[in-house]
Amino acid sequence: MILNKPTFKWLHRVMELNTDIACIRLGANTHLITVTSPEIAREFLKKHDGVFASRPDTVVTCMISRGYKTTVMSPSSYHWKKMKRVLLCHVLKRSTLDLFLEMRNEEADNLIRFVYNQIIANGTMKSSEGGVVNVRIAALHFVAGVLKRMLLGREDGGPGKEDEEHVEAMFTLLTHIFAYSISDIFPWLRWFDLDGHQRIVGKAMKVINEYQDSLVKKRMKEYKKKQEHKPPTDILDILMSLKDSDGKPLLSEEEILAQVTEIFLAGIDNPFNTEIDKVVGNDNGTLLLQESHIPRLPYLVACAREAIRLHPIIPFNVPHSSTEECTVAGYFIPKGSHILLSRLSLGTNPTAWPDEPSRFNPDRHLPENRSDLGETNLRFISFTTGRRGCIGGVLGTNMTIMLLGRLLQCFTWKIPKAMENIDLKSKDDGILFKATPLFAHAKPRFIPSIYNKLTTTTNLPPGPTPWPVLGSFVSMMLNKPAFKWLHHVMEELNTDIACIRLGANTHLITVTSPEIAREFLKKHDAVFASRPDTVVTCMISRGYKTTVMSPSNDHWKKMKRVLLCHVLKRSTLDLFLEMRNEEADNLIRFVYNQIIANGTMKNSERGVVNVRIAALHFVAGVLKRMLLGKRCFGKGREDGGPGKEDEEHVEAMFTLLTHIFAYSISDIFPWLRWFDLDGRQKIVGKAMKVIDKYQDSLVKKRMKEYKQKQEQKPPTDILDILMSLKDSDEKPLLSEEEILAQVTEIFLAGIDNPFNTVEWALSEMLNHPEMLQKATEEIDKVVGNDNGTLLLQESHIPQLPYLVACAREAIRLHPIIPFNVHSSTEECTVAGYFIPKGSHILLSRLSLGTNPTAWPDEPSRFNPDRHLPENRSDLGETNLRFISFTTGRRGCIGGVLGTNMTIMLLGRLLQCFTWKIPEVMEKIDLRSKDDGILFKATPLFAHAKPRFNPSIYVFYEYITKQKGSHILFSLLSLGTNPDAWPDEPLRFNLDCHLPENRCDLRETDLHFISFTTGRRGCIGGVLGNMTIMLFVFGRVLQFI
Repeated sequence: MILNKPTFKWLHRVMELNTDIACIRLGANTHLITVTSPEIAREFLKKHDGVFASRPDTVVTCMISRGYKTTVMSPSSYHWKKMKRVLLCHVLKRSTLDLFLEMRNEEADNLIRFVYNQIIANGTMKSSEGGVVNVRIAALHFVAGVLKRMLLGREDGGPGKEDEEHVEAMFTLLTHIFAYSISDIFPWLRWFDLDGHQRIVGKAMKVINEYQDSLVKKRMKEYKKKQEHKPPTDILDILMSLKDSDGKPLLSEEEILAQVTEIFLAGIDNPFNTEIDKVVGNDNGTLLLQESHIPRLPYLVACAREAIRLHPIIPFNVPHSSTEECTVAGYFIPKGSHILLSRLSLGTNPTAWPDEPSRFNPDRHLPENRSDLGETNLRFISFTTGRRGCIGGVLGTNMTIMLLGRLLQCFTWKIPKAMENIDLKSKDDGILFKATPLFAHAKPRFIPSIYNKLTTTTNLPPGPTPWPVLGSFVSMMLNKPAFKWLHHVMEELNTDIACIRLGANTHLITVTSPEIAREFLKKHDAVFASRPDTVVTCMISRGYKTTVMSPSNDHWKKMKRVLLCHVLKRSTLDLFLEMRNEEADNLIRFVYNQIIANGTMKNSERGVVNVRIAALHFVAGVLKRMLLGKRCFGKGREDGGPGKEDEEHVEAMFTLLTHIFAYSISDIFPWLRWFDLDGRQKIVGKAMKVIDKYQDSLVKKRMKEYKQKQEQKPPTDILDILMSLKDSDEKPLLSEEEILAQVTEIFLAGIDNPFNTVEWALSEMLNHPEMLQKATEEIDKVVGNDNGTLLLQESHIPQLPYLVACAREAIRLHPIIPFNVHSSTEECTVAGYFIPKGSHILLSRLSLGTNPTAWPDEPSRFNPDRHLPENRSDLGETNLRFISFTTGRRGCIGGVLGTNMTIMLLGRLLQCFTWKIPEVMEKIDLRSKDDGILFKATPLFAHAKPRFNPSIYVFYEYITKQKGSHILFSLLSLGTNPDAWPDEPLRFNLDCHLPENRCDLRETDLHFISFTTGRRGCIGGVLGNMTIMLFVFGRVLQFI
């Protein structure tokens, strides 16, 4: 074997003795078992996988793995299982790969830039004519760039001298891994290093140590010094952050150094050694291939699979070693044998590939319609299979297809003029590269601007030219309202994303495209999950002690956990269902009283109703009941409407809403904060005093009483829940300031959307009476139209798709605020543009909802039917075609409550009243205000006519009027009510009970009353049932 170089050719020549399995003995005890048959290979790695799941022990693998501290090269042992578990559960799991997706996309963009620059440098004419490109260097740079970014967070514009030396050292290691040396066969000669393998590998390891290990050690040293650690940004961060069961580092420094090297070795070889327009589009390069397209590119995948089949990177699979004696294919395999599966022969085996196995033909893979490069049947070897199968197969597939696909998508390739065909001979030194690098003529397929756009990572989105120091702040201040000016800037620039600089350092990134919005809040959710720090938000949140307004930090996570796990969970919402139902009843009473007060004729005719006041009072009532256990801060009005105190409180709330995230001079120029030049701090401070007067005083009083009580009753409202929470030391989880701030924020978060949505929805539907009629008929069909005896409940909402569609359409066209605001915690690239750290991201609710790409059919027209195919029962929109409760880490966690409040409000109004436009008007005016909150410019006044008997509304007035009312249920009337008993209700008729087949006397539906029901239902029902049935009727009938 030593005399017949290259070794792999000699081994294959031995196999040509007409056998698919051979045994070559080296020295006294080492048996090489070479295999060229897929069937026998499957026997080794499937049938006897447990026996052959180890690796041979060689001098070189021990050196590279630093004493077998890795996964791929290590023999089967406890340590191998530990490191494999680390990779499977932390490094190569789907969520981790998704975390680094943007890095891989950026390197794919960098690949295109690098090739384009090579064309310019090597082209004899203009870049549009093309030029000769060294494909090997471009491909190798892409793969190395991806690995460096993912492993170490490092990036560069092109391979420098250090990168080239590092990659060369890596391939030196690959050449010698499991290359049998004299020291492996005769261990007593190891110290002499007769064939020089140890010296060569040692020299390569020094290069690895100089460039790679030094960086890893520096990062580990910095990591140990830090008190707090940010979320991982690369694989090295993940490896350093792992802890064992005692809270100590799971991996030693040597293990991390070894594993980083092995991931480089495992990932750097295969990808670079190997219908796009139809799937991605050919819109002049505006859409480039992404990893998400790969499942729809079977031919491209087939080309890569065929290249791996015919041109494997190494002649034999990484050797397996047998841990015990075994019989395979009828042959005895000794313990400790080295199993060499021939990649070359398996891929061209005529039994597996009968149709010209040596010809490159991607079509042979198409019937399988594969979207990955794996081959579990071992007809060729890519990522192998079994216990030692490559666990990075998904990443390897994506890197390979992205590399090949981007090169084909962005350039037209030809053989250089000086050549007739590409030489397909391979090297003979253990790694089967092409004997000569591939030089090919490449011509750009798109206009130069596409490639130039990729030449810098600091390419900000387009925007107006900023003034020194001031930026565009003066322009924004002079062009009120600011949101209209921002939209006007974007229209002038004809862009879906813009950058407006305010002052010296504040970047507003405005977005009007759903696709780009999804990139911000889905693809890069973690980066943009914070909020801007402004004077007003700090005041309202009392120093960021809340959830919605707070920047991303530990306190925000704590408060979000409180809301998710205690306040807004399903069981808590169910606990307060009765409160919401009572407020829905009070809504009906209040509207009915307005009809009576404002009607020009009898109440059965019509009267004008201020829908805004009614809707706002309902929403505020629900929130006050759930938060504080009371409907009004004062006595309220006789007609069920809000009192003076409630009106002042709501007005203060909307003052705060108007100024949240409204940019002031103090935010852009912090040194002017004390002067309050635009008066915002004064306005907000005045509103906060009103909040303190009515709301905070009540909360403080309740908290004082709570602390004085010896025993605590079960919570009756959200304030009770917040006060009752304890930490691990049984101390109050929340301080008084945190509770005051959170109560205020829940009011702010819940008071705007429901009433605004309903006012706009009813306004639009009044202008389209057919929609009003269709929604009302849907409610009647689901709930019933039995003269108001059954009213809409939250449980009916999933059966009302058209009503929900009306609300969704109102939110789409008439959002409560013009922008949704986020802040970036680090630099990022979105839609090809550089987004600086600390940028304020403004997603335009107005433009997203009317974007013609998302809503091609008359986007400005109110049309609920466009939502019906989705059959939604909620108001959420996770695809960001419009914004209701947004999405991601900062998505509204009160979406279920918000949906229920909105649909109950709209549904009860439509169910209980017939609505028309007032006679003095032709159409409802649909103009909106311009002061930062997009209410209707004028409140909605509409004619309302009761749909049911007046007694229904009077009944709800009695039961909702005052605490302490006495409710009398008529036993006589219930038992003879013709609606419940339509067939001669006054006649004694046993048969009317038989269909129920009951064996007791209870009547839970209250068609009559025996033992009644609910909390006050008779708990002696069983005894009463037995007494009456057994001792009275049973014994009497027995003796008759």
